[in-house]
Amino acid sequence: MLIAVGAAVVALGLAVLLRAVGGDDPAGGSSTPAGTGATTTPQAHTVVRSVALTPADWGRGFVRSTPYEQDPPAETVVQENCTLAAKRNRTGTLAALGRRSQKAAPYENGLSQIRVYADTATAKTFLADGEDAVGRCPDQRDGEARWKDIRETTPPDLTGFDDLASEQGTLVTYSDGSAADIRYVLLTGRTGATVMTSYLSGPPEVEQQIRQGAEDALALMRSRLPQR
Repeated sequence: MLIAVGAAVVALGLAVLLRAVGGDDPAGGSSTPAGTGATTTPQAHTVVRSVALTPADWGRGFVRSTPYEQDPPAETVVQENCTLAAKRNRTGTLAALGRRSQKAAPYENGLSQIRVYADTATAKTFLADGEDAVGRCPDQRDGEARWKDIRETTPPDLTGFDDLASEQGTLVTYSDGSAADIRYVLLTGRTGATVMTSYLSGPPEVEQQIRQGAEDALALMRSRLPQR
């Protein structure tokens, strides 16, 4: 999933870090997407459209980015040479949706993404596939765009998740090769077979603000997740 930051192109899912917070089924996957009750693609699509955030959800001043929605967004992988690549969604993806919003002053760029899988095992595998990416690639690139100081951070204390992940980093070069200094926060939470992600970026002066904003966004998405 690629999201634009000014002249830059930033990838959602530079790495996905996993921290278990309890409640996992020791037997592994479930036959239905736990937490949503969705068992078909139409049902899952209804869920993702109700959970993904709109500009108003991010706060005052946010408007739709262009493009606004990706339905479905591709998966992003960090390759062995630490470059980013998009790939088709894995087998077992019932529905996925990404929505982008932005604010002009101070500049902030937000994205919410939700994926509903056919079973819990597939959702866990989605997270596990990116688990080593930060340790392996603290510096990453996508064409001319470059990120540095990519690191795992302590996940927020949010309820309702089986797994939580937290990542931060800095965009240092835009896609046109010019210098940048854009901080980002990427939070990912899994509830059963559903994976939700909030991403927020901005200049150094709003670094604390984007951290809180990303936490609030993920909590809001979780509160919208229908219960079985």
